[in-house]
Amino acid sequence: MKTGELRETIRKGKSFGAPWQLLVAEGDLEFEDGLKGDKRAYGRAARAYEMAVNDLAEEPACAAFGEPGAPPSAQIAGLRRRMTEAKLLAPAFELVRTRDGQCGGVFLTKVRGFAAESTPLPIEFDTDSTTFTAKGRQAADALAECVTARSFASIRLTGHADMRGTDDYNMKLSARRLQAVKQLLVDRGFTGRIVLEPKGKRQPYRSADAGRLSEDEILQLNRRVELAGGEP
Repeated sequence: MKTGELRETIRKGKSFGAPWQLLVAEGDLEFEDGLKGDKRAYGRAARAYEMAVNDLAEEPACAAFGEPGAPPSAQIAGLRRRMTEAKLLAPAFELVRTRDGQCGGVFLTKVRGFAAESTPLPIEFDTDSTTFTAKGRQAADALAECVTARSFASIRLTGHADMRGTDDYNMKLSARRLQAVKQLLVDRGFTGRIVLEPKGKRQPYRSADAGRLSEDEILQLNRRVELAGGEP
């Protein structure tokens, strides 16, 4: 099926609802457009993937009538990887919510038996600075809202830099930036324990699409903060 025909099929299908399979297909089309140079398409892909995760996280409405079971954990892991990459590469950060208004999408770490080890977020900063970029501030504000709403007793944040600069420089810069994130969380009312682990450039992001990404996109994937270890 040609791309235009597939888009029309998805559009018609969504008019009757938006099951996760259609949303993943839509996300894949948008992600491909992102790889071809349309950076805004990464944002559209991220939203489609996140809505798919939201759909998967909800209890099946027709389970008693033989609704198909959950997809394999490997398939959910692949969806989450694509969702994460789209989120990191999008030009802006959007907090996607569930139907009841809670933090959804990337912040849903347990879905149909699958549990993510961490949540990479595009909390970005100006060059050689602890000042958030506009997108970085959006992501940091979303993090603050979501961890505060869930009343975590403790969280762990790891800070990651791109491959430019020395290892010592990047470790120190990651530590300073994590402190800025911690201060924002405290200022926004988070009262739990916050463990900070600067990683610098020691744990580069591993993308299955690395061969198709530009050098700037690979650098962008490495500039992130990861949330892990949340305890209610």
